[in-house]
Amino acid sequence: MKETNGGERQSRPGVAPDPNRMRPRSKDLVARYGVTRQTLSNWVRRGVFPPPADIGPNVRGWYREEIELLESVELTRRPAIVKEIIAARQRNAATLAESLER
Repeated sequence: MKETNGGERQSRPGVAPDPNRMRPRSKDLVARYGVTRQTLSNWVRRGVFPPPADIGPNVRGWYREEIELLESVELTRRPAIVKEIIAARQRNAATLAESLER
């Protein structure tokens, strides 16, 4: 995908982007929630929003599934969900590291 002058992402000609593979970046979430990047960073620091993950070389973003999960729960439950998301990411990374060592 590449960006046009208007900042919109476009896929290769004739190839539609797969919505299941798209990962929201900070600018996507800023537009979605109508907040600034600083507010998004504050949410992460306060533990009410998960930190971005490495989703590719030199690319950080969020997993769409995690964002949808957060949006589906009450605000008071979000810190607990964020902790679970972070723990699951760490377990997955540890499992991957173990399998690579074998």
